[in-house]
Amino acid sequence: MHMNRPSPSSAPVAPDPGPVAMIVRFALAFARFSGPRRTGLALAAMLAGAGLEGVGLVLLVPMLSVTIGTGASATRLAELLGWVFHLFHLDRRTSRLIFLFAVFAAVMILRILVAAVRDVLLARQRIEFVEGRSSAVLRRLAGTRWEVVARMQQARVAHALNTDILQIKAAAHLLQQVAVALVLLAGQCAAALVLAPGLALICFVFLGAGALLLATTMRRAQRLGEQTGSANVALMDNIMQYFGGLKLAVSQDLQHPYIAEMEGVLHGIADRQMAHARFQARSQLLFGIAAGFIGLVICVVGLAVMHIHPATLVGLLVILVRMAGPAVTFRQAAQQLAQLVPHHASLDGLEAELAVSAEPHIGAPAHPGQRLTGAVSFSGVSFVHAGSERDAGLRDFSISLPEGQFLGVTGASGAGKTSFADLLVGLHRPQAGEVRVGGELLDGAALPAWRAQIGYVAQDPYLFHDSVRRNLLWADPQADEAALWEALERAGAAALVRGMPKGLDTALGERGTLLSGGERQRLAVARALIRKPRLLILDEATNAIDLPGERRLIGDLRAIDPRPTMVMIAHRPESLEQCDRVIVIEEGRLVSDKTGGGARR
Repeated sequence: MHMNRPSPSSAPVAPDPGPVAMIVRFALAFARFSGPRRTGLALAAMLAGAGLEGVGLVLLVPMLSVTIGTGASATRLAELLGWVFHLFHLDRRTSRLIFLFAVFAAVMILRILVAAVRDVLLARQRIEFVEGRSSAVLRRLAGTRWEVVARMQQARVAHALNTDILQIKAAAHLLQQVAVALVLLAGQCAAALVLAPGLALICFVFLGAGALLLATTMRRAQRLGEQTGSANVALMDNIMQYFGGLKLAVSQDLQHPYIAEMEGVLHGIADRQMAHARFQARSQLLFGIAAGFIGLVICVVGLAVMHIHPATLVGLLVILVRMAGPAVTFRQAAQQLAQLVPHHASLDGLEAELAVSAEPHIGAPAHPGQRLTGAVSFSGVSFVHAGSERDAGLRDFSISLPEGQFLGVTGASGAGKTSFADLLVGLHRPQAGEVRVGGELLDGAALPAWRAQIGYVAQDPYLFHDSVRRNLLWADPQADEAALWEALERAGAAALVRGMPKGLDTALGERGTLLSGGERQRLAVARALIRKPRLLILDEATNAIDLPGERRLIGDLRAIDPRPTMVMIAHRPESLEQCDRVIVIEEGRLVSDKTGGGARR
C-alpha cells in the first residue's frame, strides 16, 4: 500500500518566475478585479493617511524647539511658523505650544479617520476579490466538458476550492499590508527629507541594503509555499481515499498503515515550516540589531559630522522609530506573501486548464420557458472513454425513444449503460454520430434547455448535510410545501418524513447517513419529481428498495400524467419487467431491443 507523496517530476519544468514577479502578477490581478475606481480610492486613502502621518512627524520638531526654547531648527519651517504665529498673534511660548499641540492633535485625529475609511475600502476590495475568484473557479468547473472533469484528481479540485482560496484570501490581506506599509514608509521618508536631507539619504542607503537581503528570504518562502501546496494536495488525496475505505479498513484492522503514511506527510510539512520559522526568527534578530546600529550611526554622524540641530536630530530619530513599524510589517508581510502567492498561480493554472476544455453553453442557465419536445434519437453514436482499460463506452449506437416511454436498460458492468445515460443528458459529446431531441441536435444552446427538463437519480444518491426540506428544494427552490408532499407521496417517502422528529425540517446527517439506502433513494426520487421532469433517469436508483416497495414506486411513477419519458438502468429482472421496453447493451453495442412487461399491461 502506497500513499501519494509529492515527488519530483521528470517532465520539463517551466522557468521559475521568482517571488517578486509572482507578487507583481498577483497585485495586477487584484487591481484588475477591483477596477480603477476602487483601486484609486484605496490608494488615495493610503496616500492621505501617509501624508498626515508625515505632517504629524514634522510638527514634532517645532514643538520640541518651542518647548526647550532653542529656536526653530530648520529655516523654511521656522519662516512658515513665524508667519503663522504672527498671523494669530501668538507671542508667548505657552500659546505657541498650545497652538502646535492643537494642530498636532487635529492632524492625528484626521489621520485616524482616514485610516478607518482606508481599512473599510481595503476590506471590501479583499472580500470581493476572494469571492470573485471562488465564483470564477466554480463557473469554470461547471462550464467544462464532463469527461475532462471526470478525469481530474478530486483532491486537486477540492484543494483549489478550499485551501488555495483561503490562502489567496490571506495573500490579499498581506498584499494590502505591504502596500500600506510602503506608502507609510514613503510618507515618513518624505518627512525625513524635509528635516535633514543629507542624513535621511544615509538612512535610505541602509534601507536599500535591507531590501536586497529581504529578496533572498522571499525566495526561500516561495519555495516553502510551493512544496507545502504540493504536499497538501497529496495529503488531501490520501485523506479522501482513507475516508472512502475507512469502514473496510477498520473492519480488518488495516487503518494503521494509512495513518502512518499520512503522519509522514504531515511531519514533512511541519519540518519545512519549522525550518522556515527558525530562519525568520534569525532574520528578525538581525533586523533588530541592524536597526539599533543604524540609529547609533545616525546620532554620531548627525551630531559630530553634520552638526544637526538637536531638535531636528530628535525629530529624525522619532521618524526612524516610527518607520520601524511599517518596515517590520513590510518585511514579514512580504515573506509571507511570497509563501502564499504560489496558491494563486496554482489556481490560475487550474482555471487555464479548465478553460481549454470549456463548452460555451455548459453551465449557462436555460432560457425561461424554452423546452425541447419530441422523441430522443441516437444515430450511429460512438463515444469511447480515453484511457479506459477496456475502451468502455458506446459504438455505433442507434435508438429512438418516444415521449412517455418507460425504457429499461441492462447489461454487464462496463457494458456502456452509464455512458448511454451520460450521452442522453449531454454530459458527453458524441465522438461520432448525433443525439437529437425532437429533431434538434443536442448541442450548444439546446443543452441547458434540455438539462432543465431532466430528473436524474443515481444509485448512491447525493444528499446534503441539511434538512429534508433543503434537500428537496435543491431541485426547485420555488416549490411550495404542497409540491414537496406530493413528490414524497409518489416516491413512497411521505410516511417516512412524517415519522421524523421534525418532519421536513429534520436533518439527514452527512450524505444522508442517518437513513437506510432505500430511504435515501426514495428521497432522491422525490427530489427529481419536484422538477416535473420531461425525462426521468433512474440509474440503479431503486436497487436498495425491496421488490414490493419498488413495484409500488414504479406503479406510481407510471401513473404520472403527463408521464415523463423514463429510463431505468437496472440488473434485477423484476425491475426490468415493469418497463415498456428493455434494451441490452454489450461492449458498447445494442444487442437486444424487446417489448417489456409494462407495455402489455
